[in-house]
Parts: sequence; structure tokens; C-alpha cells
Amino acid sequence: MNLFQDGDFTSHAGLPLNWKLECDAITDDEWRCLAKMIMDYQTEPFYEAVGIPRGGNKLAVALNQYASGNPKDFTLICDDVFTTGTSMLDFIKEKYPN
Repeated sequence: MNLFQDGDFTSHAGLPLNWKLECDAITDDEWRCLAKMIMDYQTEPFYEAVGIPRGGNKLAVALNQYASGNPKDFTLICDDVFTTGTSMLDFIKEKYPN
């Protein structure tokens, strides 16, 4: 399976795409490395990382090794690919309505 794929695809928001990142091709070790890269820029502590199903789950697992566990800190919501933001906004509205 290739990470970079050329072809005709449809985004979560229903938009036509002529390429995509197939994040199922990323290994667990690579997710851990990506989490480490993110933490080079994430300066505030977060309570836990929550992945947007299904794409964000492996990234959330990798990021949770850096979570504070302190419920006073914010929850970090993550996804594998952010194209239009539709899946992120839908997830937040469903899980965190206030």
C-alpha cells in the first residue's frame, strides 16, 4: 500500500480529489515519530488525545504517551488528514456539544 495515491477520490466532505494520503500505510513506529514531531511544537500540556474515528485513532494512541492525565488540561482532538475540516467539526459537535 502506498502512502501517496494518485486517482479519483472523494473527501469526507464529498469533494472530489485527484490524490490522497493513505494513512493506513503508516506504521506504528512512524505514528510514534509523527507524535514526537508534533510535540516539538505542542507547548501546552493536554489531558488526553482523542482521535477522530477512524483516521485519528493511531495518532491519538501515539500522542497519549505525552498526555498529562490532568483533567484541568484541554483534550487534544486529532485526525490523520485535515482537508476541509468537516470531519473535525462534525466530531466536535457530536462529542463536545457545549
